[in-house]
Amino acid sequence: MYRAEQPSRMAPLWFLLLVVSTVGATLCPDGSACGEKSLCCRLPGNEGFGCCPEGEVVSHSLPMMLSQTSCFGPSGCPDEYSCVTTPQGGSACCPMAQGRSCRDGHHCCSAGSYCSDDGHFCIPASNESAVICPDGKSECPALTTCCLMSDMSSWGCCPMPQAVCCADHMHCCPSNSKCDVQQGRCVTKQDHVPWMQKLPARVRLVVGLGDEERWVQCPDGTSCPDGSTCCEQVDRTYGCCSILSAVCCSDHLHCCPAGTSCDLVHQKCVSSNGEGPLLLQMPAVRQESANRVLCDASTSCPDKNTCCRLLSGKFGCCPYDQAVCCEDQIHCCPNGFTCSDGSCVMAEHSIPWMKKTLAKGLTTTRVHCDETASCPEQETCCRLVSGKWGCCPIEKAVCCDDHLHCCPEGFTCTQGQCLAEELSIPWFSKTPALTHEARDVQCDDMYSCPDGQTCCRLASGDWGCCPIAKAVCCEDHEHCCPPGYTCSGGDCQMGDQSIPWLRKTPALRQKARDVQCDDMYSCPDGQTCCRLASGDWGCCPIAKAVCCEDHEHCCPPGYTCSGGDCQMGDRSIPWLRKTPALRQEARDVQCDDMYSCPDGQTCCRLASGDWGCCPIAKAVCCEDHEHCCPPGYTCSGGDCQMGDQSIPWLRKTPALRQEARDVQCDDMYSCPDGQTCCRLASGDWGCCPIAKAVCCEDHEHCCPPGYTCSGGDCQMGDQSIPWLRKTPALRQEARDVQCDDMYSCPDGQTCCRLASGDWGCCPIAKAVCCEDHEHCCPPGYTCSGGDCQMGDQSIPWLRKTPALRQEARDVQCDDMYSCPDGQTCCRLASGDWGCCPIAKAVCCEDHEHCCPPGYTCSGGDCQMGDQSIPWLRKTPALRQEARDVQCDDMYSCPDGQTCCRLASGDWGCCPIAKAVCCDDHEHCCPPGFTCSGAQCIGGGGGLSIPWFSRTPALRQEGNSVKCDDSFSCGDGQSCCRMVSGEWGCCPIEKAVCCSDHLHCCPSGYTCNVAAGSCEMPQKKLVKISFPGATSALRLNYVWCDAQTYCFDGQTCCRGRGGVWNCCLYTQGVCCPDMVHCCPYGYVCLAGGASCARSGISRWDGKPSPMN
Repeated sequence: MYRAEQPSRMAPLWFLLLVVSTVGATLCPDGSACGEKSLCCRLPGNEGFGCCPEGEVVSHSLPMMLSQTSCFGPSGCPDEYSCVTTPQGGSACCPMAQGRSCRDGHHCCSAGSYCSDDGHFCIPASNESAVICPDGKSECPALTTCCLMSDMSSWGCCPMPQAVCCADHMHCCPSNSKCDVQQGRCVTKQDHVPWMQKLPARVRLVVGLGDEERWVQCPDGTSCPDGSTCCEQVDRTYGCCSILSAVCCSDHLHCCPAGTSCDLVHQKCVSSNGEGPLLLQMPAVRQESANRVLCDASTSCPDKNTCCRLLSGKFGCCPYDQAVCCEDQIHCCPNGFTCSDGSCVMAEHSIPWMKKTLAKGLTTTRVHCDETASCPEQETCCRLVSGKWGCCPIEKAVCCDDHLHCCPEGFTCTQGQCLAEELSIPWFSKTPALTHEARDVQCDDMYSCPDGQTCCRLASGDWGCCPIAKAVCCEDHEHCCPPGYTCSGGDCQMGDQSIPWLRKTPALRQKARDVQCDDMYSCPDGQTCCRLASGDWGCCPIAKAVCCEDHEHCCPPGYTCSGGDCQMGDRSIPWLRKTPALRQEARDVQCDDMYSCPDGQTCCRLASGDWGCCPIAKAVCCEDHEHCCPPGYTCSGGDCQMGDQSIPWLRKTPALRQEARDVQCDDMYSCPDGQTCCRLASGDWGCCPIAKAVCCEDHEHCCPPGYTCSGGDCQMGDQSIPWLRKTPALRQEARDVQCDDMYSCPDGQTCCRLASGDWGCCPIAKAVCCEDHEHCCPPGYTCSGGDCQMGDQSIPWLRKTPALRQEARDVQCDDMYSCPDGQTCCRLASGDWGCCPIAKAVCCEDHEHCCPPGYTCSGGDCQMGDQSIPWLRKTPALRQEARDVQCDDMYSCPDGQTCCRLASGDWGCCPIAKAVCCDDHEHCCPPGFTCSGAQCIGGGGGLSIPWFSRTPALRQEGNSVKCDDSFSCGDGQSCCRMVSGEWGCCPIEKAVCCSDHLHCCPSGYTCNVAAGSCEMPQKKLVKISFPGATSALRLNYVWCDAQTYCFDGQTCCRGRGGVWNCCLYTQGVCCPDMVHCCPYGYVCLAGGASCARSGISRWDGKPSPMN
């Protein structure tokens, strides 16, 4: 320790202090004084006090005299002492004119130094000569004194050291004198002198080393300077009274010293010992995260601390500013000291070293308005006019009805002000709330690591997470080191320092946070699903919203929809408009129209030309058609290379064949994904355009799930929306697995040969067929004595079932030639059709070969970019077997011809397909032509060809209709008893036998024997509308007009009153009475009483039955 100077005595006359400005004194406890830039320090062996150079030593603190009553009152402290407040709430006299209490409450240090944590040492504030005022922010020049100004919130400077601050808060007097406020002078025992005017203090520009500001935390999260008291203000926030343990006055504006009470009437602080002026509170300070020392992007230490690395590689906090971090990575020392065997050493001085504490992650405490918006701490969420959240800058505020302003708790909003009894203050304006954003560290579009970590590749090529920010990723793809370190044989090295390295963890796969409306539709995160008037889903732009009954608008939670506004008690805000919901799509990666890979993988071609899947996103496909590498890497001899880094490459897996997601109505019909199958009035299937819909009983409409059909609307409680119209269902094609051209297995199964040589079906996809021709195993397994084996795993094998014989689904090349399903028609060199053995193939110009879709034919190979596979050879196309055209149940025409009625009423055959039947009942024309005087006219009248003659249709061999064991009628006829009692044959199927035993009528008619006719009561047909039906959809109806139809095989006839009736004959003849009709080739007699043909009576006589 430095040798102390001999004690010196201070000149007794106070006026010398005014003349000799270089003189400054510190009075030691034994009565001795030290000069300028000297401090009292205890002599060795406790032999009194000496003077030590200020700013060069760590001196002992001085004991204080504790005061039983407040030393701020009339009793005060000796003139050479200063009254200070202790952290324990009391007051004490420090034997220094500008002293500070240490934390123990028993010792103090000079204003130019700072107490150690145990209170036994005073650490000098280097490079600073200014006098620091008690607020910690203001300073006065050297050899002056800080005094509180008249506003009771700012500090002034008295131009003399150790001055006495006068009670008027405007003047001051020298040490060892008293203020005479009434006479305006300074009084000593010997004389009196004029008092001095104070000058304003300045705000500190530089904070000295170790000048750690201590703050008193207020209940609302704000802070007051050390030595002051938090008091609640008018607006329910907190202010600072500039003295310790102060009494907060009930007006929430003033305060008084401890031991006094507030006299608001006389504006004084009173006690049994005297009275003094009220003190005005100062605003409290909100401590921001900016006052912390940042270690890295994710951790920080308190202000005036130093970040030091711990043994774990994480950051710790040393409680000194600009501290020295010790090499043991556990302790630290103040600036200027060195770490040495458990202590901090500077020259001959030694103090214990400090242990570091763990640094904290940077977090922000916010007030959450809902799941997506928040306001800063100690603020209040209020709705804005837009319906979004805003922030009122005070806690527990009252939100004003104008949705723009707010008031403190206990106040009411009125005409631009906040009122509470007789108090009135201006109201506050709100600011928009902040939307929360995720703070994960993005590795790529799909993977991320938690905030404060680092993305590093694993050996698999996937992403891993290193548990520190801005880490160094080690080349072993398993470990990582803190920034600034290098990976070295199991450790992290920085110069001579070495710490264990860290292990990575797998990265997180990002999940969408959309709000699910149902299995198909969703709204963005923070919104609400509401039904639209169409029945579809819409999105309200706020969370947990109230859906309004108009199916267009919505309101914030807690509000009700009311005539264009959102109401909550007396509050009213405009309602919000919904937007359509998003239809969710599968997130598989599409390779082409048929194949895909799972989300997060990459499509790569295999050596076979099929698609394979690389198990990482945006991968690089290797040229061997078996492996792949992560993005940014190159394939190199079995490894993936990026600069000096090398990782094993990855093996591809086969791509998945896409399955249709249609909704199955039955084995033949389906509706698009997200729709519902409902029966139509015709009995066919229709599609309701929403999922899980309710099918209405009218067989025309449907409602959303949860609703009921009610008289043209869909009802749910008090809500009503229009119902929806169905559309016809789609006829679906089978997707069986083809064994060969004739046999197939159901989708998802595998074809295997049976012992008989026929095909069998294994009930799993891509199965292994066992050699016993009876069993099979899953892919990757082998058949072994009744079990399926894969390494050590064993499962029972599976039994095959017979394959299904399939109808051909050939690809048509033209009217005569076709190729098997899944192949492509290509011309051969002969000009005939050939078949390429893949679908949608590219036909090569040599007329012998073909390539897969997307490839080009190139000199014996199929090329796609840099990829090349062998081309394929075509096979001859198949000539199709004839398929007769059915005219009715008894007659047919050869394939490629058209059925037309002859003049006799029988069927004839036109020798071209889809021909136009001419009105003369003898000729026909090609499709698109019209019959005109022995010619066929087409092409806008510019093309004329001869018409064609019809030939008689072929009568098919039929099954006779049995009358009894002995008699029968021909196919398509009906058995009826004759007058003789024997059987006769009516020439129509399912006929009605008339009571005269001579005649018969079609099914559904009644015999009017007296009139000699077959009659059916008039019936008005049902009108059905199909908006949006496409021309590609063929319905089994005969349309009379745009709204009315008859069933297939009937004829529309006008009835009385202009309504449509249905004649049960195909191409029937409508009678003039507008009630009856006759078969084709017949004429109506007596206005419709009967039907007759040339040479035949008006009723058809019954021929004799066949024996």
